[in-house]
Formats: sequence, structure tokens, C-alpha cells
Amino acid sequence: MLEDLLPYIEKGEATYALKGYRGLNVAGKLKFTKILVDNHNQLNSFHKKAIQLKECYVGPFIGEFGNFLLHMLPFISYLHKQDVKIHYCGMANQTPFLIDESGSSLLFEFVELRDFFHEVRPSGNSIEFLPEDVDIQVKGFQKRGNEGLAPYLDIFSNSNLYWYSYRNWQLKGKQHVYNLSNHYGPGGKKNKAVIFPRKMSSEFTPNNGGNWDYNAISEILKKYFEEVVFIGHPSMSAGLDNVSSDRVTLALSADNKNVLQHCSTAKLVITQHSGAMHVSGYTQTPVLLIFNGKPPIKGLDDSIRYRKNFEFRETDISFGYEEIEGYCEKLNGE
Repeated sequence: MLEDLLPYIEKGEATYALKGYRGLNVAGKLKFTKILVDNHNQLNSFHKKAIQLKECYVGPFIGEFGNFLLHMLPFISYLHKQDVKIHYCGMANQTPFLIDESGSSLLFEFVELRDFFHEVRPSGNSIEFLPEDVDIQVKGFQKRGNEGLAPYLDIFSNSNLYWYSYRNWQLKGKQHVYNLSNHYGPGGKKNKAVIFPRKMSSEFTPNNGGNWDYNAISEILKKYFEEVVFIGHPSMSAGLDNVSSDRVTLALSADNKNVLQHCSTAKLVITQHSGAMHVSGYTQTPVLLIFNGKPPIKGLDDSIRYRKNFEFRETDISFGYEEIEGYCEKLNGE
């Protein structure tokens, strides 16, 4: 379970609102306190009106994949469960996740933004700049949200609102997680493992660890699984030019329907510590985190606490190739 990974966290680094006070003088702390109070009031007001009017605007959310799965999708699902008509602005590649267990859309309206991550990458829910055509769409959505009668939660314009307030606020009874595995994997689990081969920006990062030889991992997995599949967004995946074709499939795609279909029918998901690990919460598939290095693992504390409302949290960790093989052997025995 995710909670079993607590010994590997970076202690005292979880992004509670209190972390925002660090390094501030008295005047700064007073100013930040006012920001938090204003954010809290804004969020509560939005929630109250959305539930009363049964309609709202949310977004745009153009953030990282893991942030979408942990902070945005559960809240949208919660609003959907309350029969709220949701006008939402987000990335088109989020579409496959924006359904309930029957396959029906969670949204009343979806303003889809094209995939521009090959041009500029997000951080959290902020970004250095938006391509001109995307910027026009975003500003149009914001204008309608600000001028409409339904409440509007703009989590893009105010980074403090999103980072310190919204993410923690919606944890308290304002999340729902739909099990999408029945829709995307009606035949059930196969003896298959899927791997997200994360592209690294450097040799080692505190969040993700060091690089892996993914071909070597696939050779290990072939001993225990009938099929091994590499999945994930091409622009965020490591080069795999030499992947063996013997029971190993290269299925990288910007279409997250592909990710959901493979994860829903897999017996195991393998990934470095990244947003991809949280797909398991929607597909009911165990995750093996792989970290090439020594803990603590930066951000793991947030990954654990932001999954507390997810029913499915089956996760383990390996720190080397031998540990990966040992885990697979144990899983195969079970």
C-alpha cells in the first residue's frame, strides 16, 4: 500500500499551506495569511453556489499529468456526482479520463486545448507561456466564466490559490474517483505488465531518481508476464529504438485512451515516481515504483497523502533490477 512507503519520504516537505510561511518575515506572514483566508473564502463561496445552482465553470487546467489525476479529476468527478453541470477548460488528452464508470462524460461543456507540451512544458498548473492560439481559447473561457451567472473557479490565474489552498481544500470531502477499468478493460486483467519509460532531464533528480535501462527491465518482465507494453506520452518518454519485438510492444501515444486501455487490462504498472503512478487509482492496477538511487524521495509524501481518498492504493517500490525481479517473482507466486 502507498502508506507503506512512508519510510522513504522527505520529512517535513509536504506542501501544506504552512510550508508557505517558511522564510517570511512578520509582514510577509501577515500578507500570506490574508491570501490564505481570501482563498478559503473564495473556494467555499464557489462550492456553495455551484451546489445551489447546479452549474459552474472550472479551469483552465493545463498542468502536469499527475496534478490532473490527483487534484482536478477527483474534484470534477465529485461535482458530477452532485449533478452539477460543469463547463471545463483543459487539455484534449484529458478527455479519456473525463467519464464515469458507464462511459458517460462528466462535463456539460469541454473547451479542449490542443496538446502543446512539445512546445512548452507545464509545472504544476503554471506555464512559462501559452502558444498564441491556446492563449486565445483560454482567455475566451475565462471571459465567459467571469461574466456568467454560474460560479467560476479560475485555478490558472492565481498560483497561490491552486498550490496552497485548492489542492488541500478539495481533499476534505470534495473528491470522488470513478473506477474506469470496467469501461476500458471489460475483459479483465491479463498476464501483462506495462511500463512508463520516463524521459529524464538529467542523470538524477530527487523526485524520480536516476536513469534505467528499460530494455533490461523488459527482459526481466518477460520471465513472468506474457506481454510487456511500453506506454506514455512520446514527448515525455525515453527513447526505445532497440526494444525487442518478442512479446514486447512499443505503444507510446499522446492519446490517453491507449494508456487507460493498457493499464485496465494489465496485472502490473511500472513507473518512476511520477504522475503516471496515479493512473492505477482509476484502473485498479497495482503499481511498482522504481527509484534508481537512495531515499528520501522528493514529493512522495504528497503522492501518498493526495491519494488518501482513492479506494485503490496498492503500491510497492524497488530500488534496483534484482528487487524488480524479486517483486515479479513474488507477484507471480501469488
